Amino acid sequence: MTPADEPQKSNTLVYILRIPVASSGRELESVQRGSEWQAVQKASESNGKIVEKVDSTFMALTDFSPSLR
Repeated sequence: MTPADEPQKSNTLVYILRIPVASSGRELESVQRGSEWQAVQKASESNGKIVEKVDSTFMALTDFSPSLR
């Protein structure tokens, strides 16, 4: 997803992962150590880094949230 409004519209990517909060650090580290992730990261950064900053926000479902199944 990308924001619809400036200034974030032109430089922000939002992605949502479903990972239990208690294990989130271990899960993400495991993914980032994987050979597939490392190959994709290397290819995407062949002309320089594309990510300036990463923000993590943990969210909880509400009664009106759509099902994540």
